[in-house]
Amino acid sequence: MGRYTSFTTVNPLQNPRYADFDQISRCVHFDDFEEAVHCQILVPQPLSNSHTRLLQQVLWFAPSQLSSEHNFYGNVSFTINWATVQQKLGPNLYLIDQAIYNSRSYTRVVLTANNYDGMLTRVDLDSEGSPMIKSWSGYRHASHCMNKLQQGPHELQIAIEVDDDDARWLYLNCQPASNNHSLANVPSNGKHARWDRQKSKFKSYKCFKFNTAQNIECPYNWTQSYSEQLIQMVLNSQILTASDTESSYLRTEPEYNSNHTNADVIPSVTVTQPQETHSESENAESRQMKKPVIWVGIVVLVLFLIFFFVFRK
Repeated sequence: MGRYTSFTTVNPLQNPRYADFDQISRCVHFDDFEEAVHCQILVPQPLSNSHTRLLQQVLWFAPSQLSSEHNFYGNVSFTINWATVQQKLGPNLYLIDQAIYNSRSYTRVVLTANNYDGMLTRVDLDSEGSPMIKSWSGYRHASHCMNKLQQGPHELQIAIEVDDDDARWLYLNCQPASNNHSLANVPSNGKHARWDRQKSKFKSYKCFKFNTAQNIECPYNWTQSYSEQLIQMVLNSQILTASDTESSYLRTEPEYNSNHTNADVIPSVTVTQPQETHSESENAESRQMKKPVIWVGIVVLVLFLIFFFVFRK
């Protein structure tokens, strides 16, 4: 049974305007950033909200935008060179689906090492109207096009198929940076309905995870500078934790394992003083007591000889 989604088959874009890009970013909220740092991995998920099925989970990226601009997707961007990702996790690029609204639109593609020929259509990098093209200057993405009612923004969303090793590699090779997410939670005063037929509490395109997807307040509506401070605190804390763990490991002495054979255990060398037996102790004490008696005898003998010779004269 098919699921409801506003994404449909990809059609050529009308009157597209292109912008160069050489970097892509995965934009997340601060809680997802903390999870990524803690786990040392960008956490992937299955492709959702689509009729297309892929073999692996994906991580969503998009051409990087200015950090000072309000970011719809969150406080933190994990950024990496597009060419590096293509070489490592590509090279195949396929169209997934597309959603065109009154004033904006989205086209989703997948970068994968898997071959989906016969199932998905490859991205035509030479065709005007394609969401992504390649020219002498490099890669370009459609930033604007004619939507249902008017010319407006178009967003290229890039799903990257990954396994756990790929997701960990992306975390280690991406550079985290702060975004401006301060326009989240702007009230809409119930002026437009949502896809779930509820009245929206917030303006559209300000916060995807909380305002749009859940119709609740975003707890991370922060400026770029404030986000940057907290990002550095988390990263520095992670460095200190790793350093403490390493130091603790180096200070810890190996414990004896009862499963080891004698050959596995290197005994410590301990020097001990030999202990005296009971008889040896008594003899030593007797010798110590005899020494004063001998000296007294010698003194008495000397005095006797002196007395004898003096009175003899």
